[in-house]
Amino acid sequence: GGRMMMDIGGHGVTGRIIKVESDRILVLGDDNIEKIINISSTTKIYERRNQMKVTDLKPDQNIVTIGNPDSSGQINANFIRVMPLILNK
Repeated sequence: GGRMMMDIGGHGVTGRIIKVESDRILVLGDDNIEKIINISSTTKIYERRNQMKVTDLKPDQNIVTIGNPDSSGQINANFIRVMPLILNK
């Protein structure tokens, strides 16, 4: 199907963190497909207005990543936003 996504100079991935490593994170996407997000020294990571490091990320956090897929399908992240936890009562 056609994707209705605004082109904001990159590719968006939304998902839940499965595993955090020093230079990449494994995310289970909304489509239930695991994706590797590569983190570089230029990747910006924010939770609300606070800038974070990759080591601040934890499994089960939900994130939105903006980046560019490489030839192997991994995402080279430019920007990561940690989504606030929504508690389902």
